[in-house]
Formats: sequence, C-alpha cells, structure tokens
Amino acid sequence: MKHAVNLIQILVVIAIIFPVFHIWEGDKVDQFCKVVEPRMGKVAFINLADDRNVKLIGPTDYSVAGGKWQATAVSRSPFSKDSCLIKGVGTKVGIVQMHYGE
Repeated sequence: MKHAVNLIQILVVIAIIFPVFHIWEGDKVDQFCKVVEPRMGKVAFINLADDRNVKLIGPTDYSVAGGKWQATAVSRSPFSKDSCLIKGVGTKVGIVQMHYGE
C-alpha cells in the first residue's frame, strides 16, 4: 500500500510540474524568435541560442555556392510543436518565422 501511495504522489507532482515546463519552454522559444533579427550575424545568433538555453536543430547548409543555411529553434517539451525557423545566407540571418503548433 505504501508503494501505491508513493506512486500516486509522484504522479501528482509530475501532473503539476509538466504543464509549467511545457509553457515555460514554449515561451522561451517564442521570446528567442522575437530577439533574433534579420542581418544578425550567424555566430551571434548561435551564441544567443546558447546564452538563452534554446535547443537548435542546425544550422544546416543547403548550398555550397550561395552559402544558404537554415536552423530551427524548438521546445524541449515533447508535446510542443512550436518552433522558430531561421534562414540565412553566408554569415547573416535572413528570415525569422515563428510556427505555432504546425
């Protein structure tokens, strides 16, 4: 019986903490996307993501000749589909787009 009570207590704590984590991570990605600006340097963009502890996928190079690249800032929450798409050329950020639940 004691193990069942402990398990229920753990599940209640998880049920309280997870929504807070989910909202916090989604807001972190949203705020990061608002700060990244076109013409920002690629290195400055990567350093900003590190400073704000935002999970980045990329930057991935798409063409060698033109230097096009793309990165996505995503939430660490497993059920969040919010993301921020950042496209750039060479050493500069070009386009920043927030995607909500897509």
